[in-house]
Amino acid sequence: MRTKPYQYKLNLLRPGLFLCAGMAVLFLAGLLLRLCGLKPAGTVLWFLAGVLLAVLLLLLAIEGHQDKVLYRMAKEEDPEIK
Repeated sequence: MRTKPYQYKLNLLRPGLFLCAGMAVLFLAGLLLRLCGLKPAGTVLWFLAGVLLAVLLLLLAIEGHQDKVLYRMAKEEDPEIK
């Protein structure tokens, strides 16, 4: 049984906000470029926004797994935790 918590615990509150803001900026810039007739450049920006979304979802999955493991460890040490 591991009694030490993770050495590196992800906390995605601030990075998640930055990633969401970056996705919004890239999406809107891509939309603006497509409306101005620069469809390839707009598509590239939309693709980059999609990459940021994939990275965010991956990091959220990792953080969720860490939370589950830490919860199980805490519950094993203190059975009163619900």
